Amino acid sequence: LLVFPFVPALRRTLSLNSILSHKGFFVAVAVLMLAACLSAIGSRDPRTAVTQFASFEIALILCFSFSNALSDEQLEHTLLIFSAVGAVLLLIYYSVAEVGYQNRIWGIMNPNTIGMVAYAAVFSALLFRNLWMMAAAGLPSLMVLLLTGSRSATVALIIAVALWIAFRTNWVPRIATVLYVCSVLTIALIPLYFNEMGLQ
Repeated sequence: LLVFPFVPALRRTLSLNSILSHKGFFVAVAVLMLAACLSAIGSRDPRTAVTQFASFEIALILCFSFSNALSDEQLEHTLLIFSAVGAVLLLIYYSVAEVGYQNRIWGIMNPNTIGMVAYAAVFSALLFRNLWMMAAAGLPSLMVLLLTGSRSATVALIIAVALWIAFRTNWVPRIATVLYVCSVLTIALIPLYFNEMGLQ
């Protein structure tokens, strides 16, 4: 987010012409924003509801921008770096975290937040073409994900791997297709989120 304003290629992805060219994506983002407002109104914990939805939407928009601004090779290289660095940082986080409520690892962040980061790192590790490198980057993140006890992150990973198998092309996923299907599934599962957050 900090570098976004200083990179012209990224700024252009959110121009009016880009928004009009990708109406389906931005409609999905608008629906998620509406869902965030409804969740905040009906939840016992409005701040958590808003921050979780906001972080998801920011990540979704950044994925859209980077996938449009970068070439396939640049994007793949960036995701590989993220997976490797993410695995190391997640292991460091685990080493200082404590097992707390419901036997989940707790630290400076909520287990569900760490679960989302771990999910992204595991999924990015699938881009490695070398099986050993894939395992080295993915397994530590997968271990941390399971220890967080985050159901949403676990289900997201299962859906993402299923989509990976269904839509992969030459071992590299069609990122736009994966993001679109995940967005639709997220919207479909919003009622379950309402129930979890205490919407009556």
